[in-house]
Amino acid sequence: TNTQQRGQTETPKIVSTTTGSCVCQTYKLIWSGHPNVTCEFRKKVVQICKELWPENYLQMANNLMALMHLESAGTFSPKVDNHLDKDSEGYGYVGLIQFGNKAVTELSKIYGKITKKQLVSMSAVQQLDWVKKYFQMHDYYKKVHSFVEMYLIIRDCKIFCVNLIIKHKFTQ
Repeated sequence: TNTQQRGQTETPKIVSTTTGSCVCQTYKLIWSGHPNVTCEFRKKVVQICKELWPENYLQMANNLMALMHLESAGTFSPKVDNHLDKDSEGYGYVGLIQFGNKAVTELSKIYGKITKKQLVSMSAVQQLDWVKKYFQMHDYYKKVHSFVEMYLIIRDCKIFCVNLIIKHKFTQ
């Protein structure tokens, strides 16, 4: 099956570190060869997806990689700033998933004060913690089962899109 082709039904085997290989390479995530995608980054993406979407974590890890590639303009940089909808410090949408003013405000209310300036000063691996928190916020991750749903959740149309996704699932 497609799931088996992605190795989802099998636990990845530890690859000998004497060859310079790592377990993260057995996941075969998209954009794994990108210069800004480190072994630590890949492991963190898989870890997050195992925690949020355990039944299909590899598919969701690939979806998350695709989303971050798209949103970071192909850079996988936590420092990417599109300069739109700037805050009082001059930051637009920033980071791996392009955190906007609404997202930062909501995250601050739930998880403690965070600013766009703090987000762009983080490493990519550190910022992944905030990516995870974003999907945990309001239980968004429970509504996400595909790349399209993942993409819609991070857009500013959050409430509209979430309601649209829920309505679509229950009317079919």
